[in-house]
Amino acid sequence: MNDAKPSPVAGPASTQSGVLAGVSAMSNSSGVRRAIGTTIGQYHGRTCARGEPVIEFNAVDKAFGPNVIYRGMNLKVRLGETLTIIGGSGQGKSVCLKLMIGLLHAEGGQVCYYGEDVGRMNAEQLRELRMRVSMVFQGGALFDSMTIARNVGYALREHTDMGDAEINQRAAESLTLVGLGPDEYPEIMEQMPAVLSVGQRKRVALARSIAVRPEVILYDEPTTGLDPSNCNRIARMIRKLQRELGVTSIVVTHDMTTAWYVSDRVALLHNKQFPFVDDVPTFRAIDDPIVRDFIEGRTS
Repeated sequence: MNDAKPSPVAGPASTQSGVLAGVSAMSNSSGVRRAIGTTIGQYHGRTCARGEPVIEFNAVDKAFGPNVIYRGMNLKVRLGETLTIIGGSGQGKSVCLKLMIGLLHAEGGQVCYYGEDVGRMNAEQLRELRMRVSMVFQGGALFDSMTIARNVGYALREHTDMGDAEINQRAAESLTLVGLGPDEYPEIMEQMPAVLSVGQRKRVALARSIAVRPEVILYDEPTTGLDPSNCNRIARMIRKLQRELGVTSIVVTHDMTTAWYVSDRVALLHNKQFPFVDDVPTFRAIDDPIVRDFIEGRTS
């Protein structure tokens, strides 16, 4: 069942060695990395090995009034993989991400995390889930009135008992991991989002998502609105974080170059389900016209 992993891509080097050493120190001999009070691969006494389903959609139905998004949809996300979701505009790719963290609820079927139905979780359970499964929203969703440091440390300040010094240290480490560390950008911590470029704001949003040391990161159109250089930078970040932090990643994108680069598997949303889900080499070889038309940009 395990898919072959693409060969690793060298991450930015060097200036991040201290931070990465700290991340490495959080791992034990089995490769399990501690998050905030939790452990990757373990949740409420349940365990999940790399390659096993950590998130499952079972016969999920979802609609907004008469607009049916999913009908009997099934999908499994494996621990440690990067799964990319592709499909036409308006078909419900982002809805899939929101169902995973309980921002939306299915009318039928189940969305499960470690076998627990997300739709039945109470407010405290959802809070815990959203610390373990972190979402990078399409527009970044930074707070304009907060400094970069406070944006990155927001969830830690709101949902943990970490002190200000520890939160600032975690914010600096997280910014370093996305290439915006204080060593290279001395003023970054006290800057406001408005002074950053679009690409930098997206990286700050990514730093905020990894500050809580999540098990899973959800990326909603991470390269939308970026030039090719920044698209490539974000794609490299996604691969780098999967490799160095051991996170599971689910990426929603229209950008097939990014999809091929970051993915272990690709899932195509079509006709309210995911009829095609496979590892990248197999997916690229699928001869079905539905797949060929989408990935080659053909119109009927």
